[in-house]
Amino acid sequence: MNKIFKSAVILSIIAIFTFYADISLAQTQGNNDNISNNATTTEPNEIPEEIQVIINEDENITANDLEIKEPTLLPGNPFYFLKNIGRTLKSSVTFSPIKKAELKLRFTNERLMEIQKIAESNNDPKLLEKALDKYGQELKKIKETTEKISEKNSEKNETFLNKFIDNQIKHQKLLEKIGEKVPKEVFEKIQENQQIAIQTLSDVPLMFISADRFQEKIEERMENQSGSDFKNFRNLEILKELEGKVPDAAKNAIKRAQENTFKRLNEKIEEKENTAENFTLYIKHIGGDTEKHMDTINNLETINDLRDKNASMVVKNALEKAREINIGRIKNKIERMEMDEKTEETTKNTDDEKYEKTATFQQSSKEQIEKAALMIEKAKANFESAKNNSALSDKLNSASILIKNAQIHLEKARMAYVKESFGEAFGQSNAAMHNANNAIGIIAKLEINKNSEDEKDNDSKNEDGDENIEDETNNNDTTKNDDPTTIIDKEQLCAQVITPAKNQKTGECREFPTACIPHEWYKVRACEKNQTDPNYPIRPVDKNSNTNNIPVE
Repeated sequence: MNKIFKSAVILSIIAIFTFYADISLAQTQGNNDNISNNATTTEPNEIPEEIQVIINEDENITANDLEIKEPTLLPGNPFYFLKNIGRTLKSSVTFSPIKKAELKLRFTNERLMEIQKIAESNNDPKLLEKALDKYGQELKKIKETTEKISEKNSEKNETFLNKFIDNQIKHQKLLEKIGEKVPKEVFEKIQENQQIAIQTLSDVPLMFISADRFQEKIEERMENQSGSDFKNFRNLEILKELEGKVPDAAKNAIKRAQENTFKRLNEKIEEKENTAENFTLYIKHIGGDTEKHMDTINNLETINDLRDKNASMVVKNALEKAREINIGRIKNKIERMEMDEKTEETTKNTDDEKYEKTATFQQSSKEQIEKAALMIEKAKANFESAKNNSALSDKLNSASILIKNAQIHLEKARMAYVKESFGEAFGQSNAAMHNANNAIGIIAKLEINKNSEDEKDNDSKNEDGDENIEDETNNNDTTKNDDPTTIIDKEQLCAQVITPAKNQKTGECREFPTACIPHEWYKVRACEKNQTDPNYPIRPVDKNSNTNNIPVE
């Protein structure tokens, strides 16, 4: 009894100190907010008012949304230690594991809203990093606490779980929003905490319920949250991140959640014509990670193709426009980064060997990206021209797939460039060039052979090639067709590296965009000019050997 009384007295004293500290800070905070709001207002007229309203519905997470009070006493305030003491005391007098888990969840909500306030006003990197560390620690404590709950099936646990899932979805959106406001050096810390939060969202529910029930609950929570007609675009990004964190046994459940969420987004886009137009503007102006947006758009297009070949043209067109818009945003990001690089270059020591090497590699990857973009445009132009020929229009499926692959590789190259992964950017752009070049080759072959006497044989071969490419593309595998123009690289198993190889039969030597090379080809150190000559000496073939494992010359 004495212990409880002492705790109550201490809490009362803390409350008094906190009250007066809050008043003092609120006044200061109000002034800072006014300054901040005036300073951070950027190009408001560029975003149509209707679209801004839609974006705000999806991006703005308030203290009320998390069922807490607006924070006024923030980290950095000399009285903030009293707030931490209060939290410690509340935890010490809470004995029920489920009640303690609820308390820890409230603390994470409070800390995240505090971080948002700091980012909007103070924006001190050290203060932000410290606050983010505390937030991450609180998340881990939720997991530790829930592990101690012995009775998993109860009404109280169900209530906690619903609130936890709902809050963590909002946390992901809020962290994304905060990431736009923080200094560059803090951004990595934001990303680190996003990963901790998504891992916690993966781990905690599966302590209580099955994967199927988790699927039901997360879909339900996402759908019940306020937001625009396009809120499921962001929800899809969260589900994609979650898929990479859950155990293998739960992955299919999360994939089903993605499909259902995609369906709901589809329905909203199809609802009326101006909705599709608004969606493209939404993609143009929405905040967050443009690279994530591109991955989501690519996934949407893939799902759309796989689920229904006769899917609504409204959706297809909206996704295609969204893709082009996001490509433009990534390009702008690259341009801004290059301007920053040029500014930094003037202050750098040109004798710095490491810097020179990086700059050279950066330039090489940039040039490769530009070359790939030009080749893709050429492939698309040739494709459109060939489509008008009725004799060829039915035989262009493989070329279409290759062009689509080339575009995806180019997007990945641009994203890697933005992240300053210049090696990956070079490899991806090279893969894009090869896919585009192969598409051009296929179209040219079709045009040459269309009037030949053995048209039927050639048509049969091309149709087989279409099936192979289509099948290999869908299954993300590498074809063993002898014709290198039908190669689709295997992204997950084949490294993106330039691999010189020679055909055992013809002596032809060429460079492939991955370490996986076709059947009847073997790796060499380099391709010389005379190696492309059909009369070049041919290496003897060992029929009992695996050609892909022949040692490099």
